[in-house]
Amino acid sequence: MQIKTDGIIRSSLLSQQGVIHGFSTKQIGNMSFDRSQKGRANNNQQIFFQKLGIDLNQTAVFFPPVRHSTNVALVSKSDKNNGRIILNDQSQEIIILDREKAQPGIDSCISFNYNTFLAILPADCAPVMLFEPLTKFFGLIHVGSLGLKNNIIEKTFDCLKKHCEIPARHFYCYIGPCICKNCYTHQVDLRNLIAGRLFDIGVSGSKMEVSQLCTAHDEQLFFSHHRAQKSGKDQAEGRNMAIIGLKKQ
Repeated sequence: MQIKTDGIIRSSLLSQQGVIHGFSTKQIGNMSFDRSQKGRANNNQQIFFQKLGIDLNQTAVFFPPVRHSTNVALVSKSDKNNGRIILNDQSQEIIILDREKAQPGIDSCISFNYNTFLAILPADCAPVMLFEPLTKFFGLIHVGSLGLKNNIIEKTFDCLKKHCEIPARHFYCYIGPCICKNCYTHQVDLRNLIAGRLFDIGVSGSKMEVSQLCTAHDEQLFFSHHRAQKSGKDQAEGRNMAIIGLKKQ
């Protein structure tokens, strides 16, 4: 794990693979359009993208509607489709949607296109980033205790195996900053439970990196829904952004 002076948390493992990715911090600001300082979110996102070398005129950033679901989407951008794109289950960019019958939301996204990025704004849940170097498939999973209980990780890799014929052992995985066991109301050790699930489905320990940063108690670095609710300072609540993708050289 690296903490950069540019206000972005990165994985050493994914950086070595040449993957563009990051997790924003308070240094850049709130990323949500409906949270505190919401009038600044657009500019904050632009700064974050610029620091990562993402040009919205040439790339697409897909935002899936996370709802603690177990729905998995394989997305693909067209040459003309650039900028921020808010996905829904009817979006033309979705090639495959593996979903439960009446369950709203998309909490896992996979893609394989250059100049394509996947992004989420987790409250305190874990962003799990995936990359397979041969096929260049990459993914982003929003994992909380409910998604973990309902096997969102396993369903993501089942989708990859079924539709893309890529086994879990080929992937590099990064579990980004999330709430720690000591801060979580239910005492759930989210990051280590996720790491255990990834290992059980075949991801090698040498291809896995786990951030030890806590979005709740590392107050100088992160916004946190849990901390804002506990302190009663809802007006100070914001969101961090997790993002992963590939840019054509």
